[in-house]
This record gives sequence, C-alpha cells and structure tokens, in this order.
Amino acid sequence: MNGNHVEILMATFNGAEYLFDQLESLRAQSYTNWSILARDDGSTDSTLEILRAFSQKYPERFRLLEDDMSGQGAKSNFARLLEHASAPYVMFCDQDDVWMPNKIEVLMQKMLRLETSMGSNTPILVHSDLEVVDKDLSTIAKSFWKYQYLSPASGQGWNTLLVQNSVTGCATLINRALYQKALPIPEEAIMHDWWLALVAAAFGHLEAFPEPTVRYRQHMSNHTGANAWDWRTIVRKAVEAKRSIEKAQRQARAFSERFGDLTPKAIIQYGRLNELGPLSKRAFLVRNRIAYTGWVRNLGFWLSV
Repeated sequence: MNGNHVEILMATFNGAEYLFDQLESLRAQSYTNWSILARDDGSTDSTLEILRAFSQKYPERFRLLEDDMSGQGAKSNFARLLEHASAPYVMFCDQDDVWMPNKIEVLMQKMLRLETSMGSNTPILVHSDLEVVDKDLSTIAKSFWKYQYLSPASGQGWNTLLVQNSVTGCATLINRALYQKALPIPEEAIMHDWWLALVAAAFGHLEAFPEPTVRYRQHMSNHTGANAWDWRTIVRKAVEAKRSIEKAQRQARAFSERFGDLTPKAIIQYGRLNELGPLSKRAFLVRNRIAYTGWVRNLGFWLSV
C-alpha cells in the first residue's frame, strides 16, 4: 500500500441490523487504498460475529481490535480506535450509515490539494455534507446542513467551534498531523469529532466539502443523529442550552490544559467565562465573535450565558 493509505475506524455497538449494508458500501468504494480497524463496545446482538466473519473473509482489509473493555460509549470507542491508528489518513465510520461510492476519493482529492499547498505537517480536517435518510434509506433531506440550519463554511473558526460543532465524524477525513496533535482525546471532550475540529481550527485548517458523501441513516436506535428543526427541537435546545455551555467550557479548559501557552487566549478565557459578571461575559463574546450559526441558537445562547 502506498503513502496515501486511508484507515477507516469503525466503532460498533448493537448494530447488526444495518452493519452489512455499511460494510458493503465500504467495499464498493472507488478509492481502493483503504483498510478497516474496528472495535465493538460490548454488543449483545450479532455485531461482533459479523465483524469477526468479515475480518476472516477479508484479512488484508480488516483488523478487529478486541479488548476486555465495554460500555465505553461512542466517543471513547472512537478515541481508543484512534490511539491504534497508524495510517497517514483516517476516516470515522458509524455502523448504520451507507457511504456513497466516491466518498473516500473526493475527500482525499481535497485533502491532497490542501497538503500540497500547506504541507503534510499541517493538521487538516476535511468534512462533507450528508444526505439524511430513514431506516429504509429513503431520503428525508438531501442536505444535513440545510436540515439542521448549519453553515459549516462560516462556522469553522475556533470562535464558533468553541460553542457549536458543525463537523460530523462519519463525514470526516483527517491527516496524521491532526490526530497526532489531538491525541489523547480527553474525557472532557464533548465528542471526538468536536475535539478534532477544534484542534484543526486552532493549529491547522478545516475545509468543508458541500456535497453529501454519506447516507446518514436515522432510526429509533440512534444515539446521535439529525432531528427536524421544528418548534419541539427549538424548545428542547433552549432547555439544554445551559448544560451545553457548561460542557463546552469544560472542553475549553481541557484544551487549555493540553496545549498550554499555544492555546489562543480567547479559548483560555472562554473556559473561565463563569468568573466574569453578566456584562463582562457578553462583552467578551462580542469582542471575540464567539457565537453559534443562526439567530435562534444565538438567542438561546445569550439567554443562557
């Protein structure tokens, strides 16, 4: 395998119902220089048996990481996989989606162009839009970004990523420079993709690819996913806003502790936001342009700070 090898990190938990579809979509990729590193988090269905069978059938493509730990959750599962990654490029794979045949190819083209101009030592993250589908793969929304009222192109600076993540892990490609910089992913990180995006924004580069490369399946067993942006979602987000802010501040403090003097000053200050009075908080946010994308999210944010 040449230097442009892509390692696909697959984290699973009770995903047997849809796992075969996902594995077959990986095998159908137009880009052929890839392999899978998978880890199961203690499934009680036939997920692990499917993974073992796939690794036996395609040993040159598939490696299964087995350990005695279970019930770690998606973030820790992906973090553990990333600690065992060795390829120059890494992608993250959920168990229930379906990748479009050119997913690796188009994201790698974007990545290689960026590395040519910036250098392979620059931490780089490339991510795409997603098509939202139901459990039977029928289209719910052609664009996840529009469905969620996200604007990744305008929300890729660390000042936005401090409070809102516009990067979806299963639609992401990162280079070795990024994952080596980001590891280990701390417990305080909200999710692995959010932490990686924040590191890339602070020390390297993020690039949004506007076309969907993943059919993002929504079903009753999803732990995360796409929710229709209606009044119910708005009310729920408002209720959750204060808790989300506290999590983001813990993540910012962990970032500051990890990178010390290299940390942008505003990230350090955001982690200490609760030490400021109400007017000083808002002055700091305005001065550093720390905000969500969309007025509804920002209204909830300002009312909750």
